[in-house]
Amino acid sequence: MSAFWGPRLETPEELAGRWIELMERLQAVDPLLAHWYDSDSRNAPIVPYVADKVRVTKMIAAGVVRDDEGKPDPFHGYHVTAYTTAAWRRSPRRLCAELLAGTPSPYLTNSAGLSTDFDTVPDPAIVTYKIFKGAVLALAECFDAAGVRAYPSDLSGFWTKIGGRRKAIDLAWISYIAPRFAAQITPPSSAIVEHQPDGGLLMAATDKTFVTSNPAHVAVSREIEAACAPFNALSFPPGEKAG
Repeated sequence: MSAFWGPRLETPEELAGRWIELMERLQAVDPLLAHWYDSDSRNAPIVPYVADKVRVTKMIAAGVVRDDEGKPDPFHGYHVTAYTTAAWRRSPRRLCAELLAGTPSPYLTNSAGLSTDFDTVPDPAIVTYKIFKGAVLALAECFDAAGVRAYPSDLSGFWTKIGGRRKAIDLAWISYIAPRFAAQITPPSSAIVEHQPDGGLLMAATDKTFVTSNPAHVAVSREIEAACAPFNALSFPPGEKAG
C-alpha cells in the first residue's frame, strides 16, 4: 500500500513525530504488527524500534537523500524504513514500513507505504481486510496524505495511464481519498464505503482478502477506479501546494 501527498517541507523532527504516531497506530491494528525493527544510522545493524523522538529524529536525519557525490540533499527529502522482523532474510510474515518525505519540490511526490516481502508469498494471516484497512487509515491520517491505495502486486498489471502518466488511484483493493478531495467522489454502490470522522473517504472492493483472479473483486475495483476519475484528473500530486 502506498500513501502519497504533494510538496511539503518538513524537518526530521516533524517527520519523527508522524513516524512515531504511525508506529503506534500500526501496533494497535493487530498483534502481528506489534513489534518493529529499524536502524538508527546508515549501514547500522537492525535493532528493536524504540519510540524515542530524539532517536527517531536522528535516524530520519541520517536517512537524508544524497546527491551523486554522496553529499546530503535535504531538499529531496528523507528516507527511513522499519520491519516487523529482526532478520534481513525474506519472510511470509515480514512487513516493511517505508517513508520518503520532507521535500517541497513540485516535481517530486512525498510518500509512505507498507508492503510484504518482494517475491515472497505472504502469510494469509497478515493479508487481511482488518490489517490492511487499519494500515491504510494509519498512513492516511498520520501523514495527512492526499490518497492511499492498497493492492496485490499482480493487480498492477491491469493499470492504465491518463495523459501519459500513472493514475493517482488505479485499480486497488482499498482506496482512500483525503477530506479535501472526497466531496468530488461518488462511491459506487457495489463498494464497501466508509466516511471517516474527519471527512476522509475509504472504499474497498471486498472485506475479504483481495484475489486478482476473482472477477467479482476486480469488477468492484474497476467501479471504484472509475468513481475516482475526478481525483485522477487533477494534477499530480493532486491539488497540493508546497507548505
